[in-house]
Amino acid sequence: MRILRTGLSLIFLAVAGVVLVYPALYNGFILTTADTGGYLAAAVPGTAAPGVAPLYGYLLAKLQLNGTWWPLVVAQGALVLWLLHLVRRSHGLSGSAGGLVLTTAFLVALTGVAWVTTLATPDLFVPVLVLAL
Repeated sequence: MRILRTGLSLIFLAVAGVVLVYPALYNGFILTTADTGGYLAAAVPGTAAPGVAPLYGYLLAKLQLNGTWWPLVVAQGALVLWLLHLVRRSHGLSGSAGGLVLTTAFLVALTGVAWVTTLATPDLFVPVLVLAL
């Protein structure tokens, strides 16, 4: 019975992840801004422009797999899902995966969390840090 419950939890987490990154899936590519290239260039030592976070550039460079940035979207989505789970747990809500799917769907429908999660920019970390407080 526990294996079945674990399997269902993994399915629910996968559904929550897909719901969270649907803008990139619909688009067929991750969402980028004019600054994305600057962040990627900042990964090369000595080329960081003022105001560009080289640490995020390193993250972009390391998560680029065979010319695609889908691992970045998966990593950012996993970070947001994990944080939503922690926020639910800290407010005394159950740790069920179904509840996490409902919370994620609610936030995706009423906020811009899905757009920010699929955007290749460090702006994702502002709401993440606010929730982490």
